[in-house]
Amino acid sequence: AMLVDEQGRVLVEMLGIRVQRVGRGRTAQRESDLQQWLYQVGWEPAALKPQAPATRTGRWLIFADRQGVAQQLASDLRQATGQACVLVHPGDGFRALPSRDEDREPRTYQIDPLAADDYERLLTDTFGEQDAVCAGVVHLWSLDIAEPDEATPAAWTETRRLGCGSVLQLVRQLARFHFAKMPGLWLATQGAQAVTGEQAGIAVAQAPVWGLGRVAELEHPELACRLVDFDPAADVATAAAQLQQELV
Repeated sequence: AMLVDEQGRVLVEMLGIRVQRVGRGRTAQRESDLQQWLYQVGWEPAALKPQAPATRTGRWLIFADRQGVAQQLASDLRQATGQACVLVHPGDGFRALPSRDEDREPRTYQIDPLAADDYERLLTDTFGEQDAVCAGVVHLWSLDIAEPDEATPAAWTETRRLGCGSVLQLVRQLARFHFAKMPGLWLATQGAQAVTGEQAGIAVAQAPVWGLGRVAELEHPELACRLVDFDPAADVATAAAQLQQELV
């Protein structure tokens, strides 16, 4: 470990329990070495893959946003593949919401984003039957995370509920549940990654979901966790269409 000043010049280098003062003549070399330790994520453009027939079977579990991406995605999947979807909204506890026409509308639930028991009840109610298959799980709650003007406790509580708090509970319960076939997991954000230098701002409050998603990839490879970040300017229809391509 090294101690540096405000200009990045190395003052003291710690080697085990020994402390060695670095002379002025070695400062430039140490700064050069330090630069080699740093890295930055770079994005490369790639063409969208052509639409292909769905290879996944079963019912989709979608944690629905308030903007309408989940509703549009459910409609698109039904029209394109005939697959049913289950929509899940954040609330204050587990509740199965009535549907006017279950043949035409997706089944809908409400759960507490931080309550492990609610996820267990949801999975049991939806996929507890022996022949019930989950095609995949899509988490869109992060799209509703607002960038707080002030770091108030209420704002950060809501950020945690819709973001990392809910993703953590979801990953835990998916890994524990006895699926007939383990489903894949997609975590979506919007504007949380700086893909081009032209992007004006980053959705900082959504960005931690990417860190947690990468941890989930390593600790639960059976979920094949995928991270999707929509263009900040994308409308509901565009975001749903792009996500559908990723799902199939």
